[in-house]
Order: sequence, then C-alpha cells, then structure tokens
Amino acid sequence: MKKFSEALTALEGARALDTQGTHASEINDLEVKCYGATRNMTQEEVAENAGKDPEVVEIMNDPVMRSILEQMQSDPKAIKEHLKNPAVAKKLQKLMDAGVIRMGR
Repeated sequence: MKKFSEALTALEGARALDTQGTHASEINDLEVKCYGATRNMTQEEVAENAGKDPEVVEIMNDPVMRSILEQMQSDPKAIKEHLKNPAVAKKLQKLMDAGVIRMGR
C-alpha cells in the first residue's frame, strides 16, 4: 500500500510495547525495508503518498516549516539547530519517514 510513514509509526509503537526486546530484530528489519522502499520511490510517488497523509500535508502547509525547509536547502548545516527543537525534530522525522526529505545522499 506504500504507506511507509504509517508503517514506521506503527513500528515505533511496537518497539515501545516490546519491553523485553523479543521482537527487536523483526522490528529493525521492517524499519530497514520501509526506509529502503521510501528511498526507491520516484518523486512522483513520494508526492502522491505525501498528499494522502494529512499530517504531512499539514507540515508542508505550515509557513514556519516551509521556511525551515528552505533554510535547510540553502544551508544544510542548519538542520543541527532545528533538531534541537523537539517539535520541529518530530515534524522533520515525519517528513523523512514519508520520503519528502532525504538525507545522506
């Protein structure tokens, strides 16, 4: 269904519930698959999926977040400062999970 952002959120919840760590390996494997699949998506597929996720749409329509994203494009080192803000870090993580932001390329 290519809902990788939702799958990653569910895996985060599964990790929190797996207090004994008995399923850690399975959870890690599924996370790797989600991230890999997101990286292999075309920009069109990413845009289509992102447009279906209300949280991603809300983040992308937020003028402050748009400004942060523009700043990150012109100054990639700016991400370090923005990640210090937990609310911004959470939103950036959501965009990374959705494939909207790709890092380390």
